[in-house]
Amino acid sequence: MALPSSESQRTIRFLEIARSTQTRLIDHNGNRQPDMGDSIAGASNLFRWEGSRRGARLGHIWRLCVLATRTSGNCSATVFLPDGTVRIVGYVEFDRAPDELAIVGGTGAYLGMRGSFTSQPLGGSPSTRSSDLVHLLR
Repeated sequence: MALPSSESQRTIRFLEIARSTQTRLIDHNGNRQPDMGDSIAGASNLFRWEGSRRGARLGHIWRLCVLATRTSGNCSATVFLPDGTVRIVGYVEFDRAPDELAIVGGTGAYLGMRGSFTSQPLGGSPSTRSSDLVHLLR
């Protein structure tokens, strides 16, 4: 796809490692099972990643998903990076990979940005690690 000359691109790759103690089911009906309308909140640390090994800590991500089914939901996340934040939203099927969501804005160096976010789990199930790609357009 050719971009208009006024648009610039930027790609950021990172390794996401979930903080499993920071992931919580918000169980609205109290049955201790993930159901439609319940939420899952989580946090992960982000590290520089070139596809072969983990580098220095880059930032973190906070996310919240409202479940549509036990295995899917509407998710939103904020990626916190040293020079600003990136806002992500989209529908996720938890048992399907990779996840592809929209970038709808940001702050700091990412103000006015849009683009896509792709997350690919690494390792077997259940994995707490993923290789993530942020593709930004201005």
